[in-house]
Amino acid sequence: MLNHLKKYFSTQVEQPTAQADIEKEVVNMTTATEQPIVAETASTDASADLVAQLATSTSALTELQASFAELTTKFEAAQAALSIVENEKKELATKAAEARLVARKEKIVAAVGTSQADALMAAVGGLEDAQFNAVVSAMATSREAEAQTEAFQEVGVSGNADASKVAVEKSALEAKLEEKYRASQHSN
Repeated sequence: MLNHLKKYFSTQVEQPTAQADIEKEVVNMTTATEQPIVAETASTDASADLVAQLATSTSALTELQASFAELTTKFEAAQAALSIVENEKKELATKAAEARLVARKEKIVAAVGTSQADALMAAVGGLEDAQFNAVVSAMATSREAEAQTEAFQEVGVSGNADASKVAVEKSALEAKLEEKYRASQHSN
């Protein structure tokens, strides 16, 4: 290397061919002599960098795997909780539907009585709430109106009434029959 430097400084710049040879030697010198040393140094630096990157990447991978495992556990727990909530929701919906049917049946029984309740429940039980309430209300109103008619009003006296206070009106036919009965009793 020292020889190359001496040659380089000793040559005259005026000579274009000598200059070209020196440049060629410099190029050859760098590539032939120093290249293994530079390559080894670069290789060692690159290896150290790669080892550091590998360690960093391995550490990050380990952290991500731990995070993934934790999130997977949380996800599975959330899925289990969701299935429990869905089952409870189904049970509550079933109980609410049963309670709704019982309440509707009670409304029908109150409106029309027990004899027709089952048939009416089958006919109007599936209606929406507003429609069902309208039908039951109409039935109850109809029954109340029917109860107020003369055919359903109680007429007369009860069996416990005092006979002296009850005015007995006899029809003309009843009076004649009574006289005939008394006459036949006297003749016997």
